[in-house]
Amino acid sequence: TFDDETFLAIDDSAFPADPPGTTVAPSDQDREVSGELASIAVFKGR
Repeated sequence: TFDDETFLAIDDSAFPADPPGTTVAPSDQDREVSGELASIAVFKGR
């Protein structure tokens, strides 16, 4: 499994710093995915 330090090291080397506002915030992506999973769970529960 990845620990935070290893992930950050890989992330920093693989993705150079971008100017602000050029990428979608990870929190937005996580929110969309979790929303879809919640919808699927509710649908299967009915």
